[in-house]
Amino acid sequence: IAMTEYHTIYKGPEGETTQWDDIQRKLGNRPEKDPVWKPQAYTPEAEPTRGTERLDGEDAEGLEEAEDEFSDDRFLEQYRQRRIQELQASVSRPRFGSLEEIRRDDFVAQVTNAGEGVWVVCHLYSDSTRACGIMNQCLMELAPRYPATKFLRIVASNCIPGYPDANTPTLLLYRGGKCEQTLVGLERFGSQATSPDLIAISLNRFGAVCGDPDDAAVAAEQLAGVASHHPGDAAGNDAGSGILSVDELDRIARHRGLSIRLTSLGPAYRIACRDEGGAILGVTQGFKVPLFPILHADTMQVQRPRRMGAGGKPAGGPAPRFKRQGLHGLGLLLFVATLAHAAACGCQRIEMLAINDAEDTHARLVRYYRRLGFVARRDVSGERLSDVPHLLVWGGRGLRMDGDVAALTRRWAPVVRAGAQSEA
Repeated sequence: IAMTEYHTIYKGPEGETTQWDDIQRKLGNRPEKDPVWKPQAYTPEAEPTRGTERLDGEDAEGLEEAEDEFSDDRFLEQYRQRRIQELQASVSRPRFGSLEEIRRDDFVAQVTNAGEGVWVVCHLYSDSTRACGIMNQCLMELAPRYPATKFLRIVASNCIPGYPDANTPTLLLYRGGKCEQTLVGLERFGSQATSPDLIAISLNRFGAVCGDPDDAAVAAEQLAGVASHHPGDAAGNDAGSGILSVDELDRIARHRGLSIRLTSLGPAYRIACRDEGGAILGVTQGFKVPLFPILHADTMQVQRPRRMGAGGKPAGGPAPRFKRQGLHGLGLLLFVATLAHAAACGCQRIEMLAINDAEDTHARLVRYYRRLGFVARRDVSGERLSDVPHLLVWGGRGLRMDGDVAALTRRWAPVVRAGAQSEA
């Protein structure tokens, strides 16, 4: 029987020796061990300088290859400097955030010398006037929304001795030590049916009083020529706060040389606005959600009106009657027409999607719809499985926003009616 001896040889790490090996080497019985290999210490190579001197000897092809390299450097430096300036400006920009009470002795320091580029809204009020209480309440809500604007109030008789209570409330708009506007009465803001948003939009017609210049431009166009009110509007507030019909909106539009027509097929609807020549200026469409009191507003497209020349052919430039009403005035008319159709269908809620095709456009859409009164409900990003039904319904990514039909109607119907009365 053959026997096999199994054994294991243990070998230590490379370069490690035993005490016996060290004694034998010391006595000269064994050769010296080989040195253990160690990698050299890492030393980073010096990056070549990117000065312009190296370009002196380059030909046309070499200069073309180096062009992108230097343009990237310039772009990054410009971007860095711009961000530094933006951060410095944001830190140095004054912030307020509340409606402050001042006295006559404080007027020059608080209003005239408020600071370079600072908008000041000073309310001259009277305790005995109900409209002043409404204005104070609205300004108290606006002040924390727009902390870059200074909101103040002062008793009218304390600011200007003998100032009549009949002229209160009065808003003084100051900027750079100069009085830009004097707005007397609550009627121009919607009388006693006004709101903080309507006041902010009305103020933005004179500049970036509430918000940045881009927001002011959007808001100024939104209600240009529509937010003016007559002194007699207060008596008609009850009538002006009711639900508008599409037919009534069509009569209002005809005073501007436009027409509004509603067509529907089952739950689907389409509202088109045309000019006197029959050209379509704006279209909004969608459908009523079956079995639910919800109106799905799919799209709203608005075009700039065209001037009609001889023979009914379009001529250059905007239509003269629409010059002061602005693009967003037409958008508001279509929006209120959509509300009218939603109310007629028994819908309690209207839903829409602020499409996200580009970041800057998306941000403006969200600001615009929030200003109208919509509330963000869901971010349809397409990154979740639950977004698939929304993507199929809306056809794209964006922020889904909802609005209460009754609340939106109470808010904007008086504005459209008042605009029609002021143009009559």
